[in-house]
Amino acid sequence: MKNILDYNGTTKQILSLIYTRQQITRKTLSKITGFSGLTIARIITSLIKDGVVIETDAASADKGRKPLLLEINPGYGYIIGVDIGTYSTKIGVVDFSGRLVEKEIHVFVFRESPSTIMNFDLLQVHIDALIKKYGVNRVLGIGMGITGLVDYYSQTIVFCPNIRGYNNLEASRLLQKRFGIPAVVDTSARCMALAEKYFGKSEVTEDLSFVSFGHSIAVGTIIGNTIFRGSNGFAGELGHVKTVLRDDRICTCGSYNCIEVYITLPEMRMALINRLKEFRGYSQLKEKYELTGEISYEDIASAVQGGDKVAVEGMGETIQMLGTVLADYINLFNPSEIVLGGGFFDLYPFVMPDLEKELQKQCLTPSLQNIRLRISELSMDGAIIGSAMQLVHRYFVESN
Repeated sequence: MKNILDYNGTTKQILSLIYTRQQITRKTLSKITGFSGLTIARIITSLIKDGVVIETDAASADKGRKPLLLEINPGYGYIIGVDIGTYSTKIGVVDFSGRLVEKEIHVFVFRESPSTIMNFDLLQVHIDALIKKYGVNRVLGIGMGITGLVDYYSQTIVFCPNIRGYNNLEASRLLQKRFGIPAVVDTSARCMALAEKYFGKSEVTEDLSFVSFGHSIAVGTIIGNTIFRGSNGFAGELGHVKTVLRDDRICTCGSYNCIEVYITLPEMRMALINRLKEFRGYSQLKEKYELTGEISYEDIASAVQGGDKVAVEGMGETIQMLGTVLADYINLFNPSEIVLGGGFFDLYPFVMPDLEKELQKQCLTPSLQNIRLRISELSMDGAIIGSAMQLVHRYFVESN
């Protein structure tokens, strides 16, 4: 079986159009590429024989012969998708339609950063098990996303301030050496941007920004179908924008006053605990903390929605600071769409109306006009799907 990522030249150009258009006719392919009908027919016949492309009937109410639509065969092969976050490692199998066939999520409890999660050797054991399960000849590649700095051009994980054991790791080279299939690594935020581009609810998929807010803050930006990485490949570290909201605080990156030291999930929770310690009135959340010595992120959600004074005020402060960060990004880049995701928005989707009001206060009015702002519906699955899809995007879009 030929790996779809091994096709080159004219055949690759045809495959790229079929994949990005999802469904397309031979006539349209000929019109776009300028290739003769005979050339298109010869290539398509070969791809159908290889099992890469399938034909379906076009849905039409018109009488007469319906044109046949060409599309990529989703069952032709699979990609292993891996996402490594601060508190969990997510591993899954994705088919060529972007359907998540299987997933496993390993959650780790930690008390301080950097967290100790699944190490790279153990990760490869899990990947190996999936490759054997689905067949060595059926798994076409491995896509990996991680919360940290990634040198995309050298395919090296450079620095993960919140995750132990992955600094200066040549992940792609090591994966390719062990498994003998293509592998690619990038930041989790950029992977999630790809998931939204291909499988989200975006209206304009050529240009969008995905902002991840959880144990860290990062952004993945797609401009004209191309991922924006900056000159050295490290664009998108929104969490390390500087702020003077408080006295000097050191960040996990080693610098001071990064926004991440104020409004990530752990920082929000700690700030709320400090509020509870100082609060002298009645608070159901305070009662819970005094009784157990702990409050969970779910406790905070319940308290805010229940009108708990301390929780509402604490969340309001978080929204104000988050609004400042997003307003800075909107005023700088003026994106057409911002998709919000990560642990914070999975837990607290109800904050959107207040966040939108905050943006109206802090953004330049012309910059905010016509921007679509929404929460991702892909959640954790999107991290796995996006990690896998970067392999396809790299081949079908970025290499053309």
